[in-house]
Amino acid sequence: MKSEDSLPMLAGEIGEGVRVKRAEIPVAHRRCLMLLQGNEGYGVRRAVLDLSKQLVLNSVELHFVAMRSGPFVAELKGLAYPVTVMEQATSEGIRRKGFGFVLGCIAVFRQSLTAKRRLVSIIEDVKPDWIHLPVASLLILAGLAGRTAKRPVYWHLHNTVVSKLPMRLQPLCYQLICKLAKVTPMGNSQHTAASLGDALCKPEVLYPGVDTQFFNPDRVKAPLRKSDFGFEETVPLFAIVARMNPSKAQDRVVEAAIGLLAEGKRLSLMLVGGPLDSDYSVSLQKTIDAAGAGEAIKLVDRVEDPRPYFQLADVVINSRKDAEPFGLSLVEAMLMERPVLAYALGGPSETVGVGVTGWLVDEPTVEGYRRGIIQALKDEARWKSMGAASRARAAERYSQEITTAHYLKLVASRDTSVRSKRSDWARGGVVA
Repeated sequence: MKSEDSLPMLAGEIGEGVRVKRAEIPVAHRRCLMLLQGNEGYGVRRAVLDLSKQLVLNSVELHFVAMRSGPFVAELKGLAYPVTVMEQATSEGIRRKGFGFVLGCIAVFRQSLTAKRRLVSIIEDVKPDWIHLPVASLLILAGLAGRTAKRPVYWHLHNTVVSKLPMRLQPLCYQLICKLAKVTPMGNSQHTAASLGDALCKPEVLYPGVDTQFFNPDRVKAPLRKSDFGFEETVPLFAIVARMNPSKAQDRVVEAAIGLLAEGKRLSLMLVGGPLDSDYSVSLQKTIDAAGAGEAIKLVDRVEDPRPYFQLADVVINSRKDAEPFGLSLVEAMLMERPVLAYALGGPSETVGVGVTGWLVDEPTVEGYRRGIIQALKDEARWKSMGAASRARAAERYSQEITTAHYLKLVASRDTSVRSKRSDWARGGVVA
């Protein structure tokens, strides 16, 4: 095991460490194998890295197995985690719909049968007490290998299960796999868990944990000013801190803001996240320029540390065109003591206290976001108190310490490992 001083740091933590305070929680296992594709996107990578750091702090040994080399594998190795790369081809067919999805599932099943023997061999060598799976595409492989090696599998769903087959057959198939292979599914929100359904197995809920020490307004060493970007200091600033992508609905928020500016409303809007050279970002800038709104609406490229931008904003917006599975940036903004505005469908309906920590938009349209911004402006006098309530709510419900303790209790209570059954309660560690 690594000592506390040598624990790998999360990318983006800017060298800020953590302190450990011991607390009594039930820890029945001490070794976990995490199964990955190797090329996971930001959201999954962030959740895995955050959970991994907390597990190590709780004296859990980690070993990663990736299907192929990729950016995430390189990141994990750079953080000194042990990683085994299988260099196993995997099908992307399950991303398709209808008959294409069925063919993709057949390809995944064949590949899983081929890879199972190698993975079981790795499991027998590593001897994990349980397997953690953060991606749906490896569910069959994890289930087959876990059942053969007699290791429980915990599948953390990070995305809404949208059925690609009629009559919700896709989530039902996932449930059947979980039932037969004794996989425990865990949604990253109640919404995500509900999208899987519970006809054959009831999913748990495991919220992603957020570092309450890192996301703290007192930890921002170089605060930004509105004037740094050409905004008036006294004009309310709304900000979206997210990758610029059509699914994030930045275009609809921009159109809503342009309409409000035309009506004489005093506001400014900043979109942070880039990339600024994508077709989508270029189209956003063209829309802003055509409306003559360049002084009030500005685009900012990708940033390494989002905290100064959360702090700069008066209100942080989480916009989507569809359901937000959880909404990590919402919780981060809340910890930075900012009220938040979000589309209600999905995780935000669980994280945002309407009228207390922010506001929810009923429909993800230009008009919907327009109404949301107007309501936020009406409550301007309460923004400071709402920001304080936001941090209190996020710290109480979504801290890494709380979510990791819940995860370890869940693992302990579902222990089905034949190799190692421990009935005693061990003393573990929780980051303070």
